[in-house]
Amino acid sequence: MKGWLTALTDFGDLAVLMPVAAAMLIWLPFYSSRAALSWVLALGFCVGLTALLKMVFYRCPPVGDMHSPSGHASLRHWLWRAHIGDR
Repeated sequence: MKGWLTALTDFGDLAVLMPVAAAMLIWLPFYSSRAALSWVLALGFCVGLTALLKMVFYRCPPVGDMHSPSGHASLRHWLWRAHIGDR
């Protein structure tokens, strides 16, 4: 069971996320330019909001032991949600 859970969490590693994101960025314009634009805008929003929250949480943390939102978690959620969609 532990090996399966480790393999599942590896999908959130940047070594997996970046090649998948690059492949989608190359493939999407051939599929639909509108989808590619939406995808890039969503990525920019995700990265920008995460960076903004990191700055806000650094300056005034809401709880003593909460440091900042996870960039890996936000990118992972954005990418796999965009890849899987509403099925």
